[in-house]
Amino acid sequence: MRYPLWHSLHGYLAVLCASGTRLAPTGAKRRCREGQIPRYLTEPALMEKEDFDKFSTTLKEVLTFIKYSKDADGLQEALNADPEFHHLGREEVDVLNACVNADLRLPESEVTLDVCEAIRVLNQRAAEEAAEEAAEEAAEKAAEKAERKRITTLVESINNLKKNMGWTSEKAMEIMGLSESDRKAAAPFL
Repeated sequence: MRYPLWHSLHGYLAVLCASGTRLAPTGAKRRCREGQIPRYLTEPALMEKEDFDKFSTTLKEVLTFIKYSKDADGLQEALNADPEFHHLGREEVDVLNACVNADLRLPESEVTLDVCEAIRVLNQRAAEEAAEEAAEEAAEKAAEKAERKRITTLVESINNLKKNMGWTSEKAMEIMGLSESDRKAAAPFL
């Protein structure tokens, strides 16, 4: 069943809820309360590929974009499968920016957005996030390595004082002015 062409996403949802019915992901009819947005439409990630074909408006493209917003390959596959999906209007871009923080920019002089450009933006954002995550992980590993080296140096200094001065570990740590946390960190190695 193809849905009639509605003028907006909001209009579509209002008519769908006013009718008291909605399609569940399995295609079975379900009831929804008046004024309530159907859960099915608020969770596009749960929709199956064939469920998107039930829509004949741009709602199909909006829900598809939302479903694959974190999966650039899935979005590219959906784009290749539907030639009508190559451009989105201003309202659709606004919905995507609000729903998935897509950060898609449509210049005032433009009427539609090229979805290929949107995919490029998503890929760029994913690469930036991966680079940031890798940098954080590298910094964390470097900090751990530096701390291990610092404790190793403390232990070597304590052992040298014990050997050369004949002091106990406690006296060497006291003379060195080590904090309680440094003493606890070095103690297992003495």
